Amino acid sequence: MAAASHWLQVTRYFRGLVLRTQKLEQDEADQPEVVVAKSQEPRFMRHLYLVLCASEIRSTLRCDHGTWHLRVNASDLAQAQQEIDEYQLEISTTKSVTQTKIIARESCVLGVCVYALILGAVMYSQDSKRYGEFLTTAGQMQSIGLREGQWWRCVTALTLHQDAAHLAGNLAMGFVYGWMVSNRLGAGLGWLGITLAASLGNLLSGLIRPDGHISIGASTAVFAGLGILVAEATIATQPSEISKTRRWLPLISGCVLFAWTGTGGTRTDVLAHLAGFCMGTAIGVAICKLPNRGKRWIWAHQLACGLFVIGLVVASWMLAIT
Repeated sequence: MAAASHWLQVTRYFRGLVLRTQKLEQDEADQPEVVVAKSQEPRFMRHLYLVLCASEIRSTLRCDHGTWHLRVNASDLAQAQQEIDEYQLEISTTKSVTQTKIIARESCVLGVCVYALILGAVMYSQDSKRYGEFLTTAGQMQSIGLREGQWWRCVTALTLHQDAAHLAGNLAMGFVYGWMVSNRLGAGLGWLGITLAASLGNLLSGLIRPDGHISIGASTAVFAGLGILVAEATIATQPSEISKTRRWLPLISGCVLFAWTGTGGTRTDVLAHLAGFCMGTAIGVAICKLPNRGKRWIWAHQLACGLFVIGLVVASWMLAIT
């Protein structure tokens, strides 16, 4: 008898639970539906419908004369609108990041292409029998000319090379370091830093050398790029993230890489390479102190820096040949 009474109570409990659930569903069904979103893009509306389903918000999706309407109960309107707004914000942020990466990649490609185009064009002009020797003499780095105020030789000498092998080596290394600097700082600011650091490296080397010293080649720019990378990697690493000893690992690695690639060969101008590396490190530190540096600069700033570099090279050659 006691067992039958207990079973009767359990049955009544579950029957009441079912009735209350049915009543809630009926109340929700009786509530007026309001449009929370509408669009003529069915794919987008299906995504919103799935967002609401994932948030356990009852909704209906219908098409009326080519326009899709997403409806929810009036009581769920505020929550549904919040979920949709958060989804749209997430989508817009993802698209912005993706677009920024694409622009950065394209600017890196453009930067190294312009680098190769300038060096290739000057090398082609050097091979000319009519004015090749004149261009080499007018643009090469001469200590005596530098002391006479011919500062443009610091820039023009970067674009001259002895032969195709010399050019190929600087193109290959320039591609690697130029791409890496552009990827870290943006193409415009990166190549501006490389050009300025290399020019200052030639200036320092030329002032130290005797009057008869002559040098050409973009290797000073190559090691200037290495110096910028070392400075950026060292400063970007916060002491709280790793030990203070390991923080200086980029600088140590850069010095080892310089010693390995910048001091060998019979025609290697070690002093120019060292000056370019040191100036690149100093320029890299200065760039890292700039507000909103690197890729966070808007494209107009990067474009202005890139155009300034091209203008500097062209203006230097105009002064050299006149």
